[in-house]
Amino acid sequence: MDNLAEKYARKLMFTRRILIVIALLLAVFLGAAIFKITTESHQVLREAKNVRVCMRLLSIETFGLGGTIYDPNKKNGLADGMQEKIAELSKEDGEVTLTAWNEEDNLPQQFTYQKGNYIAYYDANGDKYKSWKVYVRLKVLDFENTGTESE
Repeated sequence: MDNLAEKYARKLMFTRRILIVIALLLAVFLGAAIFKITTESHQVLREAKNVRVCMRLLSIETFGLGGTIYDPNKKNGLADGMQEKIAELSKEDGEVTLTAWNEEDNLPQQFTYQKGNYIAYYDANGDKYKSWKVYVRLKVLDFENTGTESE
């Protein structure tokens, strides 16, 4: 009887150790994933802030020439050639979409900066309230209709 109890105790101890190792590996994986997402989010935020400064500089230059960088008729909200000038001046390669423009101060009111799976959103409501939000796009499901199956 003691031999059977010892075998059971050894198997139980082995199982506990395996579960502890699995839990530790899972914790390390989750920690690394959170660190990666946080680091990349901060990088995209820095890039978006650089883009905002470049937009302000270009708006001053363009205003001096009698124009504006904002064109609400364009999909990205920027006048012709401004996307390229912003990318050249800021050295950032993300996609800028200007959604609102402050005509009085000649400043961006709202815009998004997208790079990879990260989207930085800027909103300036008044002089004191300016907000930055960074979102991570996460694909959960992907259904593709190839046309070979009948519905």
